[in-house]
Amino acid sequence: MGSGVQGPGARTTKEKLRSSLAVFGITLEKNPVDIVLKQRNPGNLFTESDGTPEIPVEVTGQKAGNYVLSYICKDVDNKKVLSGKKEFTIEKGEKKILPVKFATAGNGYFSVEFDLLENEQNLTNLKTSFVKLSSFARKWKSGSSPYSSWYWGNAHNLTADMNQWGKILKKLGIFMVSCATTHSEAEWQKYGISFAQFPNMLERIYTEKNILSDDPVLWEKMEKELIRQVSELVKRYPSCKKILLQHESYQGDYKNFPGTLLKKAPRKWDEKREKLEKARVKAAMTYCRIIRKNFPHLKIVFGNACWAQEMIESFAARGFDPSLVDQIGSEAVGSWVASPECFSLWNPDGSAYVLRETARVNGFKTQSMTATYEWSCRSSNPTDNMKNPRESAIRQAQWLIRDAMTAFSYNFDSIPLMSVTDTGTAYNNGRTYGALGCMDRQFNPKPLAAAIGTLTGIMDEVKFVRSVDSPVDIFLFEFKRADGKNIYALWTAKGSAKCRIKVTGKEGKILSKDLYGRDSLYTVKNGSIEAEANGSVRYFITEGKLANLSLISRKYPTMDEPEKLLKTVHIHASGLERVTQKDDRIDGREINDRSFQASFLVSSSIKDVNDEEKGKSVAVKFDVSTLPDDHWYHGGYTMYRFKKPIPIPAGADGIGMWVKGNGSLGRLAWEVRDNRGRSFISNGEPRNGANALNAMYDNEFYSPSWRFMYMALTPLMAQPKSWYSLQWHGNGAIGTPKEVTGILLSTSNKLPRIFELQKVINQEIRFRKIVFFSAPGATEEERMKAINTLSPEAARVHNQKDDAAKKPAKKENNIQQTAGELVQNGSFERLALPSGKQIPSGWVLQGSEFPLVWEMHPVPGKKHKPVVEVRKEGNNHSLWMEGTFVCTKVPLKDLPAGNYLFKAKIKGTGMLAARFFYQGGSSKAIRFRPERNGSWKEVSGSIELPAGKTKIYLVLQQGASKGDLQIDDVSLKVQK
Repeated sequence: MGSGVQGPGARTTKEKLRSSLAVFGITLEKNPVDIVLKQRNPGNLFTESDGTPEIPVEVTGQKAGNYVLSYICKDVDNKKVLSGKKEFTIEKGEKKILPVKFATAGNGYFSVEFDLLENEQNLTNLKTSFVKLSSFARKWKSGSSPYSSWYWGNAHNLTADMNQWGKILKKLGIFMVSCATTHSEAEWQKYGISFAQFPNMLERIYTEKNILSDDPVLWEKMEKELIRQVSELVKRYPSCKKILLQHESYQGDYKNFPGTLLKKAPRKWDEKREKLEKARVKAAMTYCRIIRKNFPHLKIVFGNACWAQEMIESFAARGFDPSLVDQIGSEAVGSWVASPECFSLWNPDGSAYVLRETARVNGFKTQSMTATYEWSCRSSNPTDNMKNPRESAIRQAQWLIRDAMTAFSYNFDSIPLMSVTDTGTAYNNGRTYGALGCMDRQFNPKPLAAAIGTLTGIMDEVKFVRSVDSPVDIFLFEFKRADGKNIYALWTAKGSAKCRIKVTGKEGKILSKDLYGRDSLYTVKNGSIEAEANGSVRYFITEGKLANLSLISRKYPTMDEPEKLLKTVHIHASGLERVTQKDDRIDGREINDRSFQASFLVSSSIKDVNDEEKGKSVAVKFDVSTLPDDHWYHGGYTMYRFKKPIPIPAGADGIGMWVKGNGSLGRLAWEVRDNRGRSFISNGEPRNGANALNAMYDNEFYSPSWRFMYMALTPLMAQPKSWYSLQWHGNGAIGTPKEVTGILLSTSNKLPRIFELQKVINQEIRFRKIVFFSAPGATEEERMKAINTLSPEAARVHNQKDDAAKKPAKKENNIQQTAGELVQNGSFERLALPSGKQIPSGWVLQGSEFPLVWEMHPVPGKKHKPVVEVRKEGNNHSLWMEGTFVCTKVPLKDLPAGNYLFKAKIKGTGMLAARFFYQGGSSKAIRFRPERNGSWKEVSGSIELPAGKTKIYLVLQQGASKGDLQIDDVSLKVQK
């Protein structure tokens, strides 16, 4: 008997859903009291001048009786601050307001949980929160303050009540909005709010079609339209001082990383694209000149896209005049797996640095850096490795305020702080860009609301001065405030650190506020204070100076070495030998726009050492003299293989090692051999696995301290489990790891530190024993399930007898036939080395072999995995796919450039997409829908392959969110 229940109608025969119990109706009992949480102040925001925070609770009697309203209030650390209860009697139809006051011990963020009880039975549970802020005397107002917020009007199902929005923004110390132009500046002015930036109007008027025309009448018409639209905006928002040039423009047409930072020439286009590129430059310059002439008070901000770097480079190479723009704008939409200091180009620090340097080397010498209005998107939605909503909300606050520190270090005069509330549409459910408000959709504040109110109050009329000397992964920024006070912001990139900070001045005590505005006093002893730095910015307000910082102790958020180990292996230099051949999985990889990485093989030496802290260890010394000397960054790697590979014990889900880093953002990677004899390395799949490793495992040498570093050997230890196969790079999906064959270490010659690159002085990495361990609490059944989970459909294909497997491989019609098997691992199933029975008939692919890998990705919303199988109709075989994003990859060697005619027969309920994938990009896809009547349909289309492409694949994709697809008679031929 299954555990589920069924309603009336036909009974299911599926084993998992079967039940002996059928439910034909449900009766819901109405609550005897309706309860609604009201807000005395919009957004439950209070300042010290507002007095005691209060939440009015409205109760309406549906049944007369005696009831109790109880409540518990906790601070941001989840510690109970106070609790209480209110007993009340109510008549049927009567409505009452029960004011609940919270005389908290101080300022900050507080969560509140209400319970309605009758005779000790819990009837209703409701949750809310409130924030109490210091009564800051802010002097930055509209027109001078850099802080702004998104206002979308009623888009995304947000409230259309701008008065509620305005009261909240004023309380938070934000005096500019952007995005929606629903309300004029005159309407916003009662809250002291003006408009931050006018949107980009270039592509609205200067469309691709229009700018390719030489008709002077058309260009004159476009000029008049631009003047008309900007004039209307200026009339509605006379205090606005900025307008954007570009906004996420021409997506896919430019690379995130420009060639000039690698001392390469700007990219050249073919004749068609070159014509378009010059037209874009002409349109952009025309746009700027019209703004300059007619609206001279507006600053023009150029950039505003995560790929703006190559756009700036390309425009400059084709004669764009830098004097036509005033600022370079960073959008930097952030990333939920990219911490503020990781230097991803999608992050404020990496984006600002690469934009600044790209602009500088391309002739933009005087333009300052700033943010555009969709800058920095930090969500409070949980992620795969962070299930707790409270932890996610805290991290949102930590990361956005650290992003603001980056903005100050680049002297941004615009610092957008996202939205007041989350969106009300399905967009809200996205992990990366969903819950971007400082309040939820019911206007309950998150910890971010307290953090923003504290930031704007303390960081009022401040100017960035310097980064105080400190260890590489600890930050202490100095600011000068207009009132003469020195402001310091202290935090760590990861983990926590106990610090000693030298103080100059006569103060015996220094005032400090934490991220949420809670006060502390630090006593100066012997000319210094001791303070803990962690992921939450801590502020110090003093008339003296904090001169430098030294480390007392360090703690990291990574896993400690497990107490129960399956095996320990002590390492000696004599047991390792350096690999002198380049590794294709590492060497020459293009610069990754999301994280630092090793790119070149470098020489190194190895020896045994006696470490003063850990004792007997092995030290590897890098020689980085051969790394390229350019404007940017290059990492070097060295590989050491064990002379005798280390067998991995049965039941091992993880491998770990103690490592002493050098603060270079180099990495540790493991090389293993699986049960099929294939080699894999844990540097991550090139496109996204490397970034996943960085975020989930903290596998970077971001600190010079000793720490335990580990890697998952099965999905049971993977972070997150569904990304396990992405984290091991090799030929196909990794099987069961059997032995450790080597370790890879990398370093860099320059260390990114928010607004600059610093030379890495120490080029030595130390490490010691290797340990193997099981996932804590995992049973053998769970282990086998994690390693060998096949969907019923895939298992059926897997269990089919394959007569061809017993026969020697042979060639027929230029197609290689080999023994086949279905291999499953983690979230990926792959049909590798297909047999004659599994090869669809009619494949003609320039004599290339079909196919080496059929790669299947998980289906959103389905428990079972996608399936690829071969179906027989008459004497022919066809390929059948079920699931979203099921790709068949066919490697095409030495394929010449040109237009290729793609043909196939399809039927089913899904959609076929075909395209070329190649190193560095892909062609545009052609898409086909099958006949609705279920009959075969012949489809064809042209796919263009640019010149000079390598590592080319033809990708066939079942591209419908639901459905299946049957494919046959595929051909690919050059069109003459």
